[in-house]
Amino acid sequence: MPGPDRIAFVEAVVAQPATFVERHVGSQLSVVSRDGTGHRTLTPSSGWVAFFDWAARAGRVAYRTTPTDPYVQVIADDGTAITQIDTRGALSGGAFDLSPDGTQLLYVSGAPDGVRLWVAQVNSGQKRELVRDDYGIGGGIWSPDGRWIAFAQRDTLWKIQADGTARTRIAALRSVEEIAWSPDGSMLAMHGPGGVWVMRTDGSNARQLTGEGKPTPGFTYPRWSPDGRRLLGRIYVYGDWQILVVRVSDGVTETRLSGAASEGDWSPDGSRFVYVKLSGRQLVTVRVDGTGEEAMRSGPIGDPYWLR
Repeated sequence: MPGPDRIAFVEAVVAQPATFVERHVGSQLSVVSRDGTGHRTLTPSSGWVAFFDWAARAGRVAYRTTPTDPYVQVIADDGTAITQIDTRGALSGGAFDLSPDGTQLLYVSGAPDGVRLWVAQVNSGQKRELVRDDYGIGGGIWSPDGRWIAFAQRDTLWKIQADGTARTRIAALRSVEEIAWSPDGSMLAMHGPGGVWVMRTDGSNARQLTGEGKPTPGFTYPRWSPDGRRLLGRIYVYGDWQILVVRVSDGVTETRLSGAASEGDWSPDGSRFVYVKLSGRQLVTVRVDGTGEEAMRSGPIGDPYWLR
């Protein structure tokens, strides 16, 4: 089944028989076709999926069963087990990033002697320490071509190659998190001081896109459209989570949808995006302007990702 026709997500396993209070006894990684057919699960219903990352071009998926689980499981996109990576000492809630070719896993671990950024080889399990810091390291995200890793260390944004060479300062910027590379690898977006920032990967043309005094207030988890012209994000406004589509050129909001129960993700052609609606707990796709809603599945669902 081709990737662009499928959407991956995490769905909770509900205790049976059901009661007035829904009790989750597990969560599993699932995929479904855009038309709602072909639903299948890739992980055991008796376990949990706290976080996952998909190297779609390589047909590999990595997931952690709980935020503090010392192991990341790597499976094929048909659910077949490949290996597990020992990330012992990983920070609680720490995420990870699978390289685009599915051969390397990037993650952060904590220990009494400092916080470290690591790259582990999926096939052999061998690890390489890239960066160590006494206080903290944020980000840690592969470039689309797999050549570079962007990360934040203290008040500086850096990039480095996977073999630990060519470490390059990008910009001085504090409190950086949620780093995202543009699809062509030429730009970075991130949540920084006061809102979302964008810049070229050499640090030039840095500008604050959202926040106080801007057309759009700050939002979380910026995701680039395939053409690099828009960012998709989510914002909390007076008790309501909203999905936003914002132009990169001027920070103006093009689309705003209320009642979002998850972040969103772009279709490979950039014509639609997927998210979970709070109402009915429905997994839906919509056009970029928010119209043309199509529902695929309902239930306790989160973390939708449109396969590429």
